[in-house]
Amino acid sequence: MKITVTFAAGFLALLTSGPACAWDGTDAATGNNVEIEQDNLVRSGETIEYIDHGTGQTREVEVEGITDSGSSVDVEVTDSVSGETHTLEMDPH
Repeated sequence: MKITVTFAAGFLALLTSGPACAWDGTDAATGNNVEIEQDNLVRSGETIEYIDHGTGQTREVEVEGITDSGSSVDVEVTDSVSGETHTLEMDPH
């Protein structure tokens, strides 16, 4: 019995320790699909990159705030180049 439990715990650890995936959502202002690239630490004050699939551009932004509304996670960001503020409505995990 101990071997089965140990094997199951090890297998579960392998399944959950895979590489981070990109995070999909929508730019609230434009309606464009966006994707926060993997390996970005999405926290207030951090600089991240996301792909705007409507324009095909990768944007560098600073995270101003994060709000979990249940149906989405709103990530408020300021564009490093234009200074514009955007709300990215991201799919909840």
